[in-house]
Amino acid sequence: MTKAEKLAILTRFTSRQSATHYIAEKDHYYGWVDLIARLDARYISCSDFDSEKSDDAMVLHDVPYSSFSDYSGRDVERSNFRLLKEGYFSKCKELIEYYGDYGTTGLLILEQAIPDCPTIDTEEEYHVCNCSSCELFEAIQGLENYPAIDDEDVGRVEYELRDEAWESYGRSDFRSALHGRFPTLEATIDDLSKEDLDKLYYEADSHGNPCHEIETGGIVCFHFDRLLKDYPPPSLVDAEAYVESQATEPTTASLQCPKCASGHLQPTLNATLECPFCRYVVQLV
Repeated sequence: MTKAEKLAILTRFTSRQSATHYIAEKDHYYGWVDLIARLDARYISCSDFDSEKSDDAMVLHDVPYSSFSDYSGRDVERSNFRLLKEGYFSKCKELIEYYGDYGTTGLLILEQAIPDCPTIDTEEEYHVCNCSSCELFEAIQGLENYPAIDDEDVGRVEYELRDEAWESYGRSDFRSALHGRFPTLEATIDDLSKEDLDKLYYEADSHGNPCHEIETGGIVCFHFDRLLKDYPPPSLVDAEAYVESQATEPTTASLQCPKCASGHLQPTLNATLECPFCRYVVQLV
């Protein structure tokens, strides 16, 4: 693949999913030396870009569908970034990583560093270069027809984001959703450990479509109300029925241990209620 063919792939994305940036020699000597060092390390800042092209400017092209920030990009862009960096950064000197404010991250192609790999096509011989640079540009070219390099890796990124969000705010939001779904079990739900909440969530989430979605910026939105409506945890459903059967009025419903009165009976995954203090057990079925 010639250098011109590679550039043609990049320019077809320009103004759609790609842009061109320029870096001219800086007026301040040490600023330029610092930039050259970072270019050698192939890790530069968005603040290095110039607004206009000059005669001696270095030209950099966005790699499409491979940039993201706190406010842009989803799991697809994060997956593409990871796969391209892992697969080609150490092999292709034209591949540059950049960063910016608000978690901005992406990949660039330095035009001046693109190698020229001519294709030999004659009556006697036909040969296509299989170097790392050509493989990189073939991967970029494939993004014209489908924006993900590997669907399986997109799925892995999705669940990595889901797990991070679960640890950050999902678990506490799930506890709040349980309070709304099972109002008579407030004390019991408050006493649930992190491990208990994890089991209840993953048990319910395993029955149908995932109850989360990845929004712009890689933000994970959980739909706990929908999940608990369609697949309420059986252990809490049984506990709720037990409480209601023991209460003379809804306001008197309680799961206080009848033996030691020291704590609230906890629902287990095997259709029982158990006191964490005296281990008193109530069979629900």
